[in-house]
Amino acid sequence: MPKLHGRHTRVYMDGYDISGDFNSFEPGYAADVAEVSGFGASVKSYVVGLADPAIRVAGLFNDAANKAHAIATSRIGSEVMLNATWGTDVGKYGVGGTVSLSEYSISSGIGGPVSSAMSLSGGAGAGVFEFVRTLWGNVQFQGTADAGFDTGETPTNAGFSAHLQLIGGSGTAIVQSSTAAAAASVWTDRIDFGSRVAPYADYRGTYAGTVPQFLRVIFTGVGTGWLGYKRF
Repeated sequence: MPKLHGRHTRVYMDGYDISGDFNSFEPGYAADVAEVSGFGASVKSYVVGLADPAIRVAGLFNDAANKAHAIATSRIGSEVMLNATWGTDVGKYGVGGTVSLSEYSISSGIGGPVSSAMSLSGGAGAGVFEFVRTLWGNVQFQGTADAGFDTGETPTNAGFSAHLQLIGGSGTAIVQSSTAAAAASVWTDRIDFGSRVAPYADYRGTYAGTVPQFLRVIFTGVGTGWLGYKRF
């Protein structure tokens, strides 16, 4: 995997592409650590507790319709579906899932632009925030079945999850898998997001069972969006 420039970052929330309003994205993931040392021990002992994501997104204030300010202020204290990727091509890595928008702030100084920032954390309804890979990279879906993406990952019986950000249009998005990379191969439906209208975002997981290494998205309709997956 080559190194990437930060300009390739994209940020999506609840079916909106808010990338242009932000220029800093900092996802973090940490777990509580508790000391369990007992009498007679010569060194401290610890156990790892619950993990919790902490995300900070910062950038420029924009109060236009359907831009960051309107979207954030209507969701403070609520669950949102957030995804961000470092690149839009198929296979690029990213993060995301359901998180809580806990804080939104605006700041201004006489020497610079008005800026804004969001803080998000875990514990939302679906309770998932994970590293993902892109299958559909926020372009208009062409509607032609392709040969799929070779994930290069060894299939296991643990299954996988999927994340959808439908940014424009409407239709049905289905993640399929196959044992071979050819449009004419046998492709099996794995995760179906159903018929949706933008803006829409959702987490679907987990498909239980062995999923072959070739994956693709089939979209019935006309739409623009992003879809990523996480294999377990």
